[in-house]
Order: sequence, then C-alpha cells, then structure tokens
Amino acid sequence: MAVATSRQWLIFTLAGQTYGFDVHSVREIVSLRDMRIHRLPESSPLVEGVVSLRNRPIEVIDVRAALGMPPLHEETEAISKLLKEREEDHCRWIQELEACVAENREFKLATNPHKCKFGQWYDKLLGDVIELARLTNNDLALVTTLEQLDEPHRKIHGIAERVLGHVAAGEVAEARRVIDETRETELRALRVIFSKCREQIENSRRGLLFVFTTEGGTVGGLVDRVSEVARFSDDQIHPASDVDVGKELLLGLAEYGDAGKMIQLLDVEAIARLRLGECKAPPTPAPIPIEAVVNACKGYVPAANSIVA
Repeated sequence: MAVATSRQWLIFTLAGQTYGFDVHSVREIVSLRDMRIHRLPESSPLVEGVVSLRNRPIEVIDVRAALGMPPLHEETEAISKLLKEREEDHCRWIQELEACVAENREFKLATNPHKCKFGQWYDKLLGDVIELARLTNNDLALVTTLEQLDEPHRKIHGIAERVLGHVAAGEVAEARRVIDETRETELRALRVIFSKCREQIENSRRGLLFVFTTEGGTVGGLVDRVSEVARFSDDQIHPASDVDVGKELLLGLAEYGDAGKMIQLLDVEAIARLRLGECKAPPTPAPIPIEAVVNACKGYVPAANSIVA
C-alpha cells in the first residue's frame, strides 16, 4: 500500500475567508508596514503596483482582486472615511445642541448613544467577533483603541438631558458652560481616539506580501494576514473539480481546524498568470461560495489526523 505524501501550506485570510498557498511556492513573507507600493498606470486591475525589495522591483498582485474581492486598500479607505464621518457627526451634534440653547428650540438629534449612526455601527461591530476580527485584521491593540471610544461617546450624549434641564430651569449660562466643558473634554478625547483608530487601521490593514518564485519569474502576492503553517497529506486534499466558480485558481480543498472548516488551496502559478491575461479571472463576486465548497466535499471523509500544524 502506497504511503501518502504530505505538503505544508501557509494559511492566510482574505476578507475574513481562509485560504492556503503551498509553502514551497513562497520564497519569503514581507511586512508592508514600512514599505510603499508604487501604483502603475495602465496596469492590470489585479496588479496593486510595484515594491522595491532589496533594490529589486517586484510586481505585486492583489490576491483579493484575483478572487474578485474589493482591494484591501479600498476597503481600508472606506472604513477610515466612515470613522471620520462619525467623528464629524458628533462635532455637529454639539453645535446643534448649542444652537438649540441659543435659539430656544427643540433638540431633535439622538440623545441615546446607542441610537446615533455611530452607536448603531459600534454596537453591531463589537457584538460580532468575526466582523471585528476582519475590520481590525486581528490587531488586539486596535480592538483596545476602538473600545476606548465608548466612554467619551456615552458622556457626550449624556449631557443633552442636563443641558435641556438647565434651559428649562432658566439656567442658560450653566447650559452653555456644560456644552463648552464637554467640547474641551469628552469631544476632544473622542476626536483623539478616532484619529488614533484611523491611524492604527491604516497600519494594521496594510497587508503582507508573499514573494513567489513562478515560471514567469519572481512576483508578489498581497494578502490580509497569515495565520499559521498547516500540513495536509495528499489524501486529505479534495479535488476542486466539482466547484463551478473560480476552480481554475484552485489546487484543491481541505478540512481545516477543529471546526472542520473547508479552506481553498490556491494555485500560485494560475494567479500569477492572471495578470498576464493567460488565465481567466473569476467573475465578481468571486470568492468561492461556501455552499459550493461544501457541495464539492460531500461524501469526503478526511483522515483522523487531518491537520498537523
């Protein structure tokens, strides 16, 4: 009886989904925190740009784009823009409260911190472990900074009742004092934390660069983050022939982790050929639907020792 061979795979994530590259295809992994990707005019949409690695230019493929996902930098810019808008919302909230006091009119903005746009987004985010990990790219320092937004945010909304109570009692000067004090304390603190969040988001979501040695030469692949190295034997890798979407980019499917999640093992050569138009890119949205992965693996029984990390 033939003994099954095994290979090691680098497990990584893209937009919260799990994938793998054959370790032997990856020459090195490089952090992009201190590196700049130079955009190339009129290049393939799959090409993020070029980096200089030890004074050698390397073309970078956005692996997200190769699979039909929004590029990491576009998603990061959208998150930063949202946080800036929510910060400005609270500056306008204070201004409107001040105007209502001066003009003796009803204040109609949200006084409950869970009801404003930011509060609704924030509560949903912190209540969803998977989405929080995706947004922060599993950066615990960023999670801590996000959590720091809660206290000043609640205190800002909490002054509305006090201020309106002072107005009702004819204590307009005291109402204005509370607003001025809040602007210089809680609002200032909130803005500092918002700024820190945006900075950390941009740093934590710069991605990692896989440097591949392919038939066409050295090329880079941009991914969100690396999880670990796992080992799969040949009989643990299920063929992707039954998957209809994006199967030309797959070497196979494998069960990963204690929960039995199926991950997609990608073909480095096929992805490298995409930028040259030699391989058909999957349509958008191209991440292979989990239903297709599950259906392709029906009846597949992995070996007992399915993963050795």
